[in-house]
Amino acid sequence: MADVARELGVSIGRIQQVVNPSSQVRRYIRKKANGKCQNCGLAISYLGQIHDPQGRCAELDGYDEVGDLILLCVYCHRLAHTSDPHQVRQATRQTVKNAVRQ
Repeated sequence: MADVARELGVSIGRIQQVVNPSSQVRRYIRKKANGKCQNCGLAISYLGQIHDPQGRCAELDGYDEVGDLILLCVYCHRLAHTSDPHQVRQATRQTVKNAVRQ
């Protein structure tokens, strides 16, 4: 995504806004998941992240296909996108430290 953002001259955040599912789809997925991470069961409510296990968000094709989307907590979402669990633990630890400092 960073490459696309640089090429278009916009922020990565803006790219993510464009490729994210619609707000109606996000609400539906949260409701379907009962506000819990569909991997570990952690209660996350509106803080969860929508994930496509098929990995289609990069292609933007079929990303709003509700049946394939799931709700994940931040930790499980990071795990879904990496093969290095140690790196995920480190990043999660840093995210928590940053949140506590604010």
